[in-house]
Amino acid sequence: MNFFSKRLLSPISTVLRTSMNSRHIWSKAVIITEAGEPSEVARVYNVNLGELPKNKVLIKMLVAPINPSDKNQIQGVYGVKKDVQEYSVLDSADQLDSGASTTISGFVPGNEGVGVISEIGSEAGNAVNGPLKVGDIVVPVKYNSLGSWNNYIVAEPNLFAVIRDTESLTPEHIGSIKVNASTAYRMLKDIVSLKPGDVVIQNGANSGAGQILIQLAHLWGYKTINVVRDRPDFSTLEKSLLDLGADVVIKENELGDPNIIKSSLEKL
Repeated sequence: MNFFSKRLLSPISTVLRTSMNSRHIWSKAVIITEAGEPSEVARVYNVNLGELPKNKVLIKMLVAPINPSDKNQIQGVYGVKKDVQEYSVLDSADQLDSGASTTISGFVPGNEGVGVISEIGSEAGNAVNGPLKVGDIVVPVKYNSLGSWNNYIVAEPNLFAVIRDTESLTPEHIGSIKVNASTAYRMLKDIVSLKPGDVVIQNGANSGAGQILIQLAHLWGYKTINVVRDRPDFSTLEKSLLDLGADVVIKENELGDPNIIKSSLEKL
């Protein structure tokens, strides 16, 4: 039995009962009502998600990472903006029974994460990769389609993919698969046709996408030259990237030194 089945799936029904008021679904969510610094404008609300529509699913979010693009969307400076919606909210959980809600306009940040299917509408369709059932682990696949900084999400199932094999995985392992992992995958697959033995050079190799690229390249037989900025703990960083499967790790300020370049290429 893996992490998900032992730690997350068994208490679903209890969580749902404590999260429902009558037939309405309540969730805590971060809502942004004006652009600004996250520390100043991000606020947590109790949100009334209404009743579960027949064509949608209820998802309990387990992990919702913070990506730099999320911060930029909150600041209002990112090229792709979230759609503003109206939310029925309460300022305090103590008001749940009173039904005294307020309507605000804004958006829920977050574009990636991992959740578990808690309930399925009677007429809901499939996830993008096939049928789903209560207890399935899912990740959002369509960028900017929803806000993941929620306790619960009500959405169309075709906005998600089911992670069929969660053996040896935790929510943190797959929480950011949509942005970093897909970026690394497409850099290796979409630009040129690579074959085993080809060499890929990348900068920012210690980024999330860069580290995944190293692992995918190693898996597929490509060699990698990985450029990073110099730092006091360079040797530690170098070892961690080599352990992931990097062939060469080089400092950005060494790129102009022909001797270092020559010795690096000899390692390939």
